[in-house]
Amino acid sequence: MTILDECHKKLADLQKQVTQTSRNVINRTQKWRRLSTVPSTDCDVVVIFKTELSEEIVDWLIKIIKNRVPQLVIHKQFHRTSRQYALYLTASYIGLLTGAEELRIKKSLLPEHGGGLREFSVDEFSLFDNVMDEKLFLSTSERSNIVHHFLMSLRACREDSDMCSVKFDNDQCMIPSLQSAGVILQIFPLHEPNELNKLTSIWIRRWVVLQPLDEIKEYFGTKVAFYFAWLGHYTYSLIFPSVVGLAVWLFVSPNKNSSFYYLLMAIINLIWTSLYLEHWKRTSSFLAYRWSSWDTPISLLEEPRPLFKGTLSLCPITGRPIRTYPKWKRLLILCFITTPIVLFSLIIVIYITLMYVQLQEKMNIYADNNTSIIPNFILVTLPKIFLAVSISIMDFSYKKIAIWLTDFENHRLEDDYNNHYVVKLILLQFVNSFYSLFYTAFYLKDLELLRKQLVTLLLTRQIIDSIRETFLPLGHSRLRQVWLSLKYEQRCLVERNKLKSKDNNGSLSTSNSSSSLAPPSKTDSDVDKYSISPENNSQCADNNITKMNVDVNPEILIHQRIQTVTEENKLYHNSKSFDHSEETRITPAEREATLLRYEDPTDDFLEMFIQFGYLALDVVSYIAVIVNIALLGISGTVQRLFPNLSSSQLIIFLVLIEHAIIITRAAISALVPHTPTSVVLQIAKLEHRRREALKILERESMREHQRQQSPSNI
Repeated sequence: MTILDECHKKLADLQKQVTQTSRNVINRTQKWRRLSTVPSTDCDVVVIFKTELSEEIVDWLIKIIKNRVPQLVIHKQFHRTSRQYALYLTASYIGLLTGAEELRIKKSLLPEHGGGLREFSVDEFSLFDNVMDEKLFLSTSERSNIVHHFLMSLRACREDSDMCSVKFDNDQCMIPSLQSAGVILQIFPLHEPNELNKLTSIWIRRWVVLQPLDEIKEYFGTKVAFYFAWLGHYTYSLIFPSVVGLAVWLFVSPNKNSSFYYLLMAIINLIWTSLYLEHWKRTSSFLAYRWSSWDTPISLLEEPRPLFKGTLSLCPITGRPIRTYPKWKRLLILCFITTPIVLFSLIIVIYITLMYVQLQEKMNIYADNNTSIIPNFILVTLPKIFLAVSISIMDFSYKKIAIWLTDFENHRLEDDYNNHYVVKLILLQFVNSFYSLFYTAFYLKDLELLRKQLVTLLLTRQIIDSIRETFLPLGHSRLRQVWLSLKYEQRCLVERNKLKSKDNNGSLSTSNSSSSLAPPSKTDSDVDKYSISPENNSQCADNNITKMNVDVNPEILIHQRIQTVTEENKLYHNSKSFDHSEETRITPAEREATLLRYEDPTDDFLEMFIQFGYLALDVVSYIAVIVNIALLGISGTVQRLFPNLSSSQLIIFLVLIEHAIIITRAAISALVPHTPTSVVLQIAKLEHRRREALKILERESMREHQRQQSPSNI
C-alpha cells in the first residue's frame, strides 16, 4: 500500500504541475494578445534583424536605403521582448504610383477613356479610375509588392563590405545577401486588421456560399487567390464522382455483376477528369484576364531575379546594362549536377520502398504466428505507418534539395526559376508518394494490400499535414510568445536585483548605469544617437516609433523600465509603444514576427495533387488512363465479365478501351476552347486599342520630325 500511495501522490503532484503549467501558458498567451492592442502603424513591409544586432549596422543600412532607394519611408523600432531591431517600411503615394508603373500593374480605365484594364503610367494617371483616392486605387497586396520591390532593388557597392561582415560584389542585391548571412531574419507584409476582419466575416464565417475571390486577390495577391479559386473549383467538381462512387458502394453488392459497375465507374472517372480539366482551363483564363495576369511580357524585357548572378553587358533591345549568364553553364549544371542528384534521390526512394515490402512480409508472417498481447492489426499496420512517415520526411528533404539545386542553376527570370523548381518537386514527390503503390499493384499484384496501403497512406499523410499546417504554426507562435514573455520578465528581474544591490551599496551612478532592456550597444553616453531627429517627431508619434529622452535620469530610467508604471511615457517622448498601465504594449509587427513564415502556395498545390492522384495535370491525365486500365486488367474485373476471353484477347480488349478513352480525352480537349469567347473579345479590343495608339504615336513622331526638318525651323 505504501508504494501505491507514493505512486498515487506522485501522479497527483504531476497532474497539478501539468495543470499549473498549462494555466501559465494560457495566461501568458492571453496576456500577449492583450498587449497586442496597439493600432497598426503606417507600415506595409516589416524587416526583422537578428537578435542583439549592433545598432550601428542597422543605422548603416538605413542610411544606404535612404540614399539609394529614396522612395521608401523608413521607421526604426526596437522590439523589447525579442530584443530585435525592426524597420517599418512604407512609401509615399507618389512613390507607390512610380512602383506601380515599374511593376506594370494593370488598373481600370475611366469609362470615358474606354474602360477595361491597362498598365498604369504616371504620365497618364488622369486616365485611370479612382487614381485620386489613395485608399481605393492600390490594394493591400499591391502596396506590399511595390514596397518589397523597392527594397529588393537595393544594390551594393564594394565599399559596403567594410561596414558589414557580409561580402558584396558590385551591383549585387543587398537584401537577399543579408538574409543568407542571417543579418536579416524576416521580411513580411503587415496585416491590416480592418481588412482582415472584413474578409473573415464574408469568407470564413460564410463557408457555404461562394468564395469572395476578388476580395482574396485584393488582400493576399494573385497567387493565393488562384489557389483558393482552384481549390473551390476542384471541391465542387468532386461532387459528381463522389455521388457516383457512393451510389456504387451502397447499392451494388459485391458479386459477379458488380464488376460491370466497377468498370463503368472507372471509365466515368477518367472522362470526368478530362471535363474537369477543360472547364478549369476556361475558368483560369477568365480569372487571369480579370486579375490582370493575362499578358506574358517578353523575357528580355523582364527584370531579373534579385538573386540572379551574372556579368554586366548591354541589352540589345533597351541598351541598358543587364546581367547575363551563359546558357552552357546552366546546361552543364543541369546535366552533371542536377540530374545525378535527382536520380540518386529516386534510388533512395526505391530502396526505402523495398525495405517496406520486406518489413511488411516479415510482419505478416509474425502476425500469423503471433502469441504476444499486441493485436495482429497493429503489427500489420506498423510497416504502412513507417512508410507514410518516411514519405513525409523525404518530402521535406526533397523540398530542400529542389530549392538548393534550383538556386545553383541560377535562372534569370522568376518564372523560369519556379518552373524548374516545381518540375523537380513534382518528380521527386510523385515517385516518393506513388512508387510503393505502383510496386504493390504491378509487381506484387496484391490489390488487397494496395487498398490497405492506400488508405493508410492517405490517412497518415492527412494527419501529418494537419499537424504541420495547423497545430505546428499555432503551437510555435504560442510557445514563442510564452518564451519571449519569460525572457522579458527574467531581464526585468535581473535589472531589479541590480538596482537593489546598487541601492544597498550606494554605488549607483549616472556614468556606469545601463539597462539590459534597452537596445543593444547603447549606453547613457550615446542615448542621443538612438533618439530620432526632431523633424521626424510628429511622423514617428503617429507610427509608434520608440524614442528616448536624453534628460531622463538613468536610475529613474531603469526603475521605470522594470515597473512599467504610469510614468513610462517620460522615457519615450511622444511614443505610443507604452500604455498607461502596468503592462507594456507591443506593436502588431512584433506580434506577427512570432508567427511561422508562409512561403508560397506552391506547396499547397502539390499537396492537393499528391492526395488526389495528380489528375489535374494535363499530361498525367493520359498516364492515369493507362494506369487505371492496367489495374482493371490485373484486378480480374474484365475476366469476370468476359470469362471466355483468352490472354491475348484480354490485352487487345484493354488496349481498345484505353485508346477509345484517350481519343475521347483528346477530342474534348480539341473541341472545348481553353479561353472563353468573352475573354477573347476583350483581349482583341485591347490589342486594337494598342495598335491605334501606336499609329497615333507614329504619326505624331513623323510630324514632329517633318516640322524639325522644315525650312522655317532653320
